[in-house]
Amino acid sequence: MKYASFLKRLCALIIDHLLCYIPTIALLFLLSGGLQTKKYTFEQLSTLPFAIIFTTYNVFMLTKRNGQTIGKKLLSIKVITNDGVPLTWQRALLREFLGKGIISVIFFIGYLWALVDKRHQAFHDKIAGTFVINQ
Repeated sequence: MKYASFLKRLCALIIDHLLCYIPTIALLFLLSGGLQTKKYTFEQLSTLPFAIIFTTYNVFMLTKRNGQTIGKKLLSIKVITNDGVPLTWQRALLREFLGKGIISVIFFIGYLWALVDKRHQAFHDKIAGTFVINQ
């Protein structure tokens, strides 16, 4: 097994972020009549909807699509558990919500840890007992 590099993981994350911003922008545009109101900026309005869309997308894709989001599939990498079995929705939710959403965002070093870890695991991988491999 070859662990996916930090660069591959980063590129997959960027692709997945872009894919999740499309429905976020559409939703905000429909609900607010535009991307900016007099009181709030797009960034302020988009944070919670994006987090919900991104978490839902990742949990669904990782559990129903062989451990791959669209970004991961394009880069030929996938998420598996430490014991090699597919992710359950509970483990995927733990990885995406608690690991990425709370711990890694608050302590951004959680993402950067994959640069120095021998298995390229970020904090959210360690929390959920997962790692990303080349397919």
